[in-house]
Amino acid sequence: MKQKNIFQLFRSLFLLLAITFVFSSCERQFDIPWPQTDLKIYKIEAGAKAEITAAKVGQQVIFAKPEQSVTDFNRIFRFSLWTGDEGHDYDKIYSPGQSGLTFPGLELPYTYTNPGTYNVVYVISYYNVNDKELERQVVTKTITITQ
Repeated sequence: MKQKNIFQLFRSLFLLLAITFVFSSCERQFDIPWPQTDLKIYKIEAGAKAEITAAKVGQQVIFAKPEQSVTDFNRIFRFSLWTGDEGHDYDKIYSPGQSGLTFPGLELPYTYTNPGTYNVVYVISYYNVNDKELERQVVTKTITITQ
């Protein structure tokens, strides 16, 4: 009889441990690595890419994110670019009429229409379902546009 009780006790403990393990593993947060946060700004010169910090009004500039950031991360992370000019000013993110641009791939061509110095903001965001929080990484670069 004592053996039967000991067996039932061990069985109950085993089931309790198994249930605890299952529930704790369901809530485990997976460590998702952030994509690279580098942003390059360049133009095409004589058929080659040249990295720049300045351009002229009407000249096409190309914003490029790292190749690694496109592969597996588009399903998890959102990439947006704020060019700093009218309608795309990250400092006014919550104002009406402001929006970031999304990358169709690795590159986003863009043309500034007014001279000035612009803060270009590259934002990688991720909604953490477990914590119910929006996490962000932000990279800022400056570009000067002249006549």
